[in-house]
Amino acid sequence: MKKVIIIGHKQSNYQDVEKVFQCYGMNPPLPSKREKMSPIEIGHVLNKVLPGLEHTPKNISLLSNKKSKVKKGSSAKNKSHKHTKTSVIQTTSSIWDNLSLDLMLANIDQNFWGWSDPNAIQILDYWANLDPNIHFVFVYDKPENLFQYHSLEEALRLDKQSIEQKFEEWQDYNEKLLTCFNKYKERSVLLNTQQLQNTKKTSLSEIYKQISAPDALVKKLNEPSLNKDMEIIEVNQELSHQEECPLSNFIVSQIIKNSPSITEIYEELQSNADLPYISEQKLVNDTDFALAAWKDMIQKQIDTNQYQYEKDLELNTIKERQLETNKKYQLAEQELSEKQKEIEQIKDENEKVKSEKLKLNEHVQSTHKILSEKEKEIACIKNENTKIKEEKTKTDQAYHVTKKTLSDKENELKTHQEEIEALKMIFHENISAQEEIQEKFQEANKRKQELEQELKAISDKKALLEAENSQKTQVSESLENENKALLEQIQFIQEELEKLYLDNQILKAKPRLYGAADRIKNQLTYRLGYKIQKHGKSLFGVMFLPFILFFTYLGFKREMKKYEWNTLPPIHEYEDAHEANRIKSHLAYKLGVLFLQEINNPFKWLTLPYKLIKEGKRFKQG
Repeated sequence: MKKVIIIGHKQSNYQDVEKVFQCYGMNPPLPSKREKMSPIEIGHVLNKVLPGLEHTPKNISLLSNKKSKVKKGSSAKNKSHKHTKTSVIQTTSSIWDNLSLDLMLANIDQNFWGWSDPNAIQILDYWANLDPNIHFVFVYDKPENLFQYHSLEEALRLDKQSIEQKFEEWQDYNEKLLTCFNKYKERSVLLNTQQLQNTKKTSLSEIYKQISAPDALVKKLNEPSLNKDMEIIEVNQELSHQEECPLSNFIVSQIIKNSPSITEIYEELQSNADLPYISEQKLVNDTDFALAAWKDMIQKQIDTNQYQYEKDLELNTIKERQLETNKKYQLAEQELSEKQKEIEQIKDENEKVKSEKLKLNEHVQSTHKILSEKEKEIACIKNENTKIKEEKTKTDQAYHVTKKTLSDKENELKTHQEEIEALKMIFHENISAQEEIQEKFQEANKRKQELEQELKAISDKKALLEAENSQKTQVSESLENENKALLEQIQFIQEELEKLYLDNQILKAKPRLYGAADRIKNQLTYRLGYKIQKHGKSLFGVMFLPFILFFTYLGFKREMKKYEWNTLPPIHEYEDAHEANRIKSHLAYKLGVLFLQEINNPFKWLTLPYKLIKEGKRFKQG
């Protein structure tokens, strides 16, 4: 199992070396089994702990981390590459060694794995003494990379003091890097990032041999089939090196010339490196370099002008499209106004129909009145007809009586001629009266026929009006049903409003309650979580944490008996109930809930600290 740690300055593009190694067979590290920590997180913890253990008792392990600076102005030939002695106090058990051993156990099945960490140089002696199979890849790059920034605003904030600070930091780090390389030269490689990117296919096999990579992997590096596969992988890898600008390189080189110590350290790195950077610019003098930078600047101005011209053309096309869209918008507004006019016309027609309907209702009412009057007239005519019939029956009776008298008079005619003449006169008078009665009867029949015709016309009109009335009654019945449904809904809404009004009056009568957040903070879950959060940050606090939690629980029970919190109203009746939800999102409340869930089961006590730490990490990440 071969392990590699890649170490370099933050601006040495050490991540590119890690990506190249991962492209060509190096596996990334798996997190530790128990704590699930990455090597960088373990290194961060060790960086905090190891310097603070220099004056601890003998039962704790200590790795010396002394700096041996290279003297300024000295050449690489006069440097002594003697290994500095490390003072190691041996120990039988150390909690910090368990972190790294847990990492090794998690990656025991990987033949070749590693990671990159610029801060690993502070604890390099620790890793070197922990496992002799760990190899180190020291990475450096040109000092010009100190002026690479992600934004122009950051570059514009540079001043003389910040540049000197960066130079000093770069110088200190690379001096320490040279010291560590010379100290562990047998299992270390010093290389330039840019040179590795330029010649990785030819130089990577040599580097793998020096760091004792698996032989099978070194043999496969020269196979053409593997190279094709790796070329496909490299396309997907994003390297951090940017395209070099001749003008910026020229300016930066002039700045670096003013600090000879930087150039001396870089030259010393180049002389000690297993894979130094070979630049073509060294063969060119300053005038040619400046001329090339000036030409590149002019070419960029031409490109920017061309880009501006293309952008202007795009802007013109966008303006034309905007004009077209404005025209379409105006047409749409016109269509919308026409539609609104049509809707208004339809509304006017509806109002006219409503007015006509009202007029028709009035007309129906008037026809009802006329029908009632006509019926009264027909009743009067029928009464007159009955009277005429009665008069006719009377005349008939009188006619029969006269006939009897005539028969009697004819018997007495002979004897009484004078009486006969008188009777003839009376008879003639009766005949004329009868003729007058017949003429009146004929006129009455004619009047009857005319009234019957008028009655038929009125009955037809009545039938039409009854049909219209039936339709209107159906409409009115549907309207009545709808009105009933609406009335039921209104009655239901009114009842609900009355209930709400009564509830509101009850709520107004109650006093306003505040302090929902204090209610949650006084609960056992929040109290226990707060104690865990407060005392779990230090080793001393963790040791006494069970006793603190036990006394907190007893105090809570005592307060429950004393103040009778069970009689308090529910939290949702408080005016500031939202504050309770906010307190429940605190880490203390979440830790308390988790503690109470797990503490009831004794089998879960061993995993409880791990779950509490995991909950704290999740809260910080969220």
